[in-house]
Amino acid sequence: MHDQRPGVSRRAGLTRAARLARRAMLMMAAVLALGGIAPALASASSPEWYESGNPIFKSTAVKWTGNLEILDNFASGFSANIRCSDSGTGAVGSKGAGEQTSWTFTSCVTGGESGLNVCSSERTVELGTGFPTKTQLALVEGKILNTINFPTETPYFRWKCTGLGGTHFEGECPAWPSPTLENLTEPAGVLSKLFAERQTCKTNDGVESRLHSNQTILLKSGARLQVK
Repeated sequence: MHDQRPGVSRRAGLTRAARLARRAMLMMAAVLALGGIAPALASASSPEWYESGNPIFKSTAVKWTGNLEILDNFASGFSANIRCSDSGTGAVGSKGAGEQTSWTFTSCVTGGESGLNVCSSERTVELGTGFPTKTQLALVEGKILNTINFPTETPYFRWKCTGLGGTHFEGECPAWPSPTLENLTEPAGVLSKLFAERQTCKTNDGVESRLHSNQTILLKSGARLQVK
């Protein structure tokens, strides 16, 4: 009678190897599954642009209209207060990305801020160098913000005005704070709101600035635009 133990040992070894291979495959499948879930969870917490209830996956043209108010307080006790209407164009895309391509300020008047307002005529606001600029949605303390990716060393916008006696005043702001976004029922768009106090802007002898703005952002196609 021949000894069968080596054969039995080989079969047992093959069985153990198959079990180990199967276990490794299961572990790999679990890792891959978790890897697929993690990005989904991460993206779920990041706000996105929506068109007619569906996430936007490609660059889509938008436009906006609204108003802007700038108040620069000078160390001398005077101030420059300017209010303008504004309009602009840009695009929104996937994963909350966006772009501002043009922005125009018109019908600028002297603001109604009480105090010694130096701006009496020739009031203008214009964009600084570095435009167009990129934007990105962000969720901060439960609010959706539209963050501006703009180099701080480059003026974001400039203002100018003329005071009594023909004195010229001007200032420039190196950055634009992130406005808060809210969905509108009518019109079918998104409201961008900014209320920023004590911003640092370079003026004749300015010490601080205040920026207020409200813009209604709409899709050029006329479809409903939302953020969520």
